[in-house]
Amino acid sequence: MYSMRWSHYRGSPSDGLAGAAAGGMVLLAVVVLLLLLYLAYLAARLIGRTVAQHPHNRVLRIALTVFAARWGWAIVALPQAPRSALAVTFLALAILSALALLCVARVIEIYYDNQAQRPITKETVIADVLDFPWWRSARDAA
Repeated sequence: MYSMRWSHYRGSPSDGLAGAAAGGMVLLAVVVLLLLLYLAYLAARLIGRTVAQHPHNRVLRIALTVFAARWGWAIVALPQAPRSALAVTFLALAILSALALLCVARVIEIYYDNQAQRPITKETVIADVLDFPWWRSARDAA
C-alpha cells in the first residue's frame, strides 16, 4: 500500500513553516505599507487644509520653503552618491523638515481654531470682571 514517509514530499517539514513565516512577513509588510500610505494621506490633507485656510501665514510659508528645499537637495544628492554621508545627511534633514512642517501645520490649525476659544466681546469681558472675583485663587474657588 501507500506509506507516508518524508521521502514522498518534496521538502522537509520545516519548509512549510518557512513558507508560512514568509507569507506572514509579506502580509505584515503589506499592512505596514498601507498604514504608511494612510498616514501620508492624512499628513497631505493636514498640510493642504492649513495652506488653503491660512495662505498668508509667514511661519507656514517658511516651513514649506524649507521642506521643498531640503527634499530637492535630497533628490539631487541621492542619485549621485546613494551611500555617501552627504546623501544620508540630506535625506535625514528632509525627513526632519517634513516632521517640522507637520508640526507647524498642526500648531497653526489649533491656533486659529475657534472651537477651543471663547469669543471675546464687550459683554464677556464685563461679565468676567464683575461676576468672577479675580483675587481668589483656583484653590479657594474649588
